[in-house]
Amino acid sequence: MVDMANKEITPAVSAYVRELTDAALAKKALSEHIPVNVELNLIQSLAEQQEQFVALTAELEQETAAAAAMEDNLEKAFVYRNRVFAKMEALRGVADSMEAQTAAEYWPYPSYTDLLFGV
Repeated sequence: MVDMANKEITPAVSAYVRELTDAALAKKALSEHIPVNVELNLIQSLAEQQEQFVALTAELEQETAAAAAMEDNLEKAFVYRNRVFAKMEALRGVADSMEAQTAAEYWPYPSYTDLLFGV
């Protein structure tokens, strides 16, 4: 999950935010009277979520490394279940929210609709 976050989701959201930023700047360059609120709100929302996502990814990486270093298998299993899994759930929640706001062509994974109906 850490690799997916670092190598695919974070760069995809960054690329989409960059496109939104370019669109907003192009509108403003054309005319100060063209509204850019949609782009600005989406940029703000995705940037805030991405910051949280990156922080949670680092936390997950630390928890996973700590659990992997444990020698007692029962203790390790409890740590994976109670701490690592909780971090994974939190990270997944932010990813799902970003997916809902990111254009489909940027998202690196198929949507639920694609999986269900894209045979």
